[in-house]
Amino acid sequence: MAYNQDKIDAYKVKLDIINKKIKTLNAQKNKLEKQIRDMEDREIINVVRQNECTVPTLANDLALAHILRQNNLTQADVIELINDLGGQENEKIENNQV
Repeated sequence: MAYNQDKIDAYKVKLDIINKKIKTLNAQKNKLEKQIRDMEDREIINVVRQNECTVPTLANDLALAHILRQNNLTQADVIELINDLGGQENEKIENNQV
């Protein structure tokens, strides 16, 4: 009986150690995620400044960027979607390049 209690106590100690490691790793994960978001935000702001975006254009671009992020879409995915929908052909027609 005492043997089982010792084993249970040992498992509880191991569990506590693991829980502490998980908390530490979660804190590190959250910190890294925040750093990534901050860097991405700064990058977006730099692009906005370089391209001299207007407020309405920026609002539309940010809304689009948010949708793309939520759906994990890359630039290649967007280009593929445009090609699938005939976007390049429509642009040629609009610009009289046919």
